Amino acid sequence: MHTARLITGALLTGAAFALMLGLESEPRAGLAAPVPSFATQHLPFPGAPSRVRFASLDADGTLDIVASGFSPVSTFDNWVAVYTGDGGGGFTRLFAEIADTGSSISSPHKFSSLQVGDLDLDDDLDLTFGDSYSGFFSALNDGDGNFPEYLGGAFFGGYTRAHLLTPLNDDDILDLIIYEDDFGGWFLDWGYGAGEGHFFPEAFIDAPPGGKLTELALGDIDGDGVADYVQANESGIVVHSGFRGGDPSGIGPMFFFELAVRDVVLADLDADGHLDLAATQPLDDVVVVYFGDGKGALDGPLRIRAGRQPEFLAAGDFDGDGRNDLAVSNAATARVTVLLNPESAPWRSRVSLVVKRHPGEIDAADLDGDGDDDLVVVNRNSGSLTVLRSLALP
Repeated sequence: MHTARLITGALLTGAAFALMLGLESEPRAGLAAPVPSFATQHLPFPGAPSRVRFASLDADGTLDIVASGFSPVSTFDNWVAVYTGDGGGGFTRLFAEIADTGSSISSPHKFSSLQVGDLDLDDDLDLTFGDSYSGFFSALNDGDGNFPEYLGGAFFGGYTRAHLLTPLNDDDILDLIIYEDDFGGWFLDWGYGAGEGHFFPEAFIDAPPGGKLTELALGDIDGDGVADYVQANESGIVVHSGFRGGDPSGIGPMFFFELAVRDVVLADLDADGHLDLAATQPLDDVVVVYFGDGKGALDGPLRIRAGRQPEFLAAGDFDGDGRNDLAVSNAATARVTVLLNPESAPWRSRVSLVVKRHPGEIDAADLDGDGDDDLVVVNRNSGSLTVLRSLALP
């Protein structure tokens, strides 16, 4: 059941983007690659947005945006909004609604994490939400980008801080890895997907060392064909070996880097075909990068200045040179900083882009099909999202 549903038919076209040249770009000696400019578009969100993803939700083959957040006036209400893309950089808000998670949830709840995947094998992308007070929810796509029912509840036993969707066994159904806080004790849960949007809780284990968890990332770091995962937290980065045979009970950390970090991504950052690790350190105003050798070793850190208080992080090719760059949201300055990575002089230039107050989670994808990646970021204190469309390639 949908409640407090808002519909708008106003089309925000690519032509309506305001062109914003990168401010404070800092090319240095030896940098041959051009510094890209970006077009900026602000999208209204009815609450305080906290999470965002690019995904094709309405089966038209173009990328859309889904965002989740909470009501600034009620601790019982979570907002979800979907913005459909036109393939050229324009968006129409399909709907914004208070998620109806069921009257049985009587405690306050706040969506703390958002992931997208096909939960019921119908070729439509569905939504999953971690709830920092009430467990976990999923919402199935009706094929048109609408989500008529929210499934789940507080059945995993704790308060969700982060989660991932990935196959853990051989049945081709997405399964769930979930980190929870149970009155101060951190533990790892996992559940096998039922193919209907539900997950069967399997077991839980005490979380490996590291302190309060902030984010998770997933990728094959050691080249064994099994996805490994990275835990970012307030006192370090823990890199874990993959869940072989769908059983995480025997996992142990491959590495522990003693750094206070906020967000982490895995991407190939030196064009050698192997995954590398990048993480934000808000207290030091830097991004740290560890370079992988494809066999499980990580070399570093390389420290890159990233503007004031870098929090969330995304990787993508923002200047169209075929190499991954990095983008961070700077919570203290209402900006997004793009860290460029040309082969001629990696990490020696950056572009600082104005967004709105207290930017948070950021995602990257090529939303207009021009060959370079674009960005979307939530502005947590201004009730909006900002789309930053790279103009590096014609």
